[in-house]
Amino acid sequence: MSKDYPRRLPRSHSICGSDFYLAPEVIKQEEYGREIDMWALGVITFVVLSGALPFYHQVLHKLYRQIVERDLSFPDQAWKNVSKGAMDFILRLLQVRPGDRLTADQALSHPWLRNGTSAPSFNSFTTEAHSGEAMAPNYYSAYGGYGGMPRPMSHPLEHAHKACCQSRVCPT
Repeated sequence: MSKDYPRRLPRSHSICGSDFYLAPEVIKQEEYGREIDMWALGVITFVVLSGALPFYHQVLHKLYRQIVERDLSFPDQAWKNVSKGAMDFILRLLQVRPGDRLTADQALSHPWLRNGTSAPSFNSFTTEAHSGEAMAPNYYSAYGGYGGMPRPMSHPLEHAHKACCQSRVCPT
């Protein structure tokens, strides 16, 4: 992080963002700050390491309930080759209470990021065809992942984002 980056930023109440990455305080329309970025980092790390979203439902209010209640699991099939340190890193970022989340400095000091000698945390993106066990549905697996597969015409929750951004200036 740049030394010139301001330590104190104005807090916000805006509801814009990508639904799958929204922090609980945004969904609950509470005041929030940079802690939401640490939540999003937890979601991104989950996606990169497992190939799945940590919270997924096509019904918006059910997705939001999963996020607010941190209805989260690490299915063995997707996580069997991921280190416990990586899972701990994610869990410490995906804390419902913003004050309980790792800060950026704490995240950079987390043992999983500091220990360059540990076993790889990435697995091969296993699918039901390889293991016989069906994975939980998610946006990425539903459309065949990235590897050159066709992209969907629209995001399953695009309507919510459009509704949000029609009434506000939205950064995304």
